[in-house]
Amino acid sequence: EEKSSEGTKRRAGDSAELEGGEDEEDDGKYEEGLIVKFAGCGENCSREDLKEVMNPVGTVAFIEYQRGQADGFARMETAEGAAAVVAAFASGVEIAGNQVSFEAVVGDEERQFWQALSAIRRQQKFSKQRRNNKSNTGWRAMLPGRGRGRGRRR
Repeated sequence: EEKSSEGTKRRAGDSAELEGGEDEEDDGKYEEGLIVKFAGCGENCSREDLKEVMNPVGTVAFIEYQRGQADGFARMETAEGAAAVVAAFASGVEIAGNQVSFEAVVGDEERQFWQALSAIRRQQKFSKQRRNNKSNTGWRAMLPGRGRGRGRRR
């Protein structure tokens, strides 16, 4: 049993709620057809610009892209939304002065995307646990004295 941040006890098997949602990706299972790859972005293209173009067609859940990269990935909320984005922008669309093309991610490339995402989530979870389980290190370890409540000896 673990103690969660709300102060209630939680069984080790109740990990689905710890991430704030379902942990389908950790089991190697994922909903196919949610990922859209885009290419042709330039220096002045931002996530907000991409969302502004895609959201009227299909709702964007997350965009994996940093300014200055040539390409990136968008995770849509539904497979139908992803298919609609690819169909609507099949010939490309101009975003921030760049011709951006969209394509659906399927097969091995989609599986690799979900595996990488799962690895990132596991690493974030591990680092969060490590931050929360600090032992008596840091500034307290540098203080003079015996520590551990043994009192002062004369």
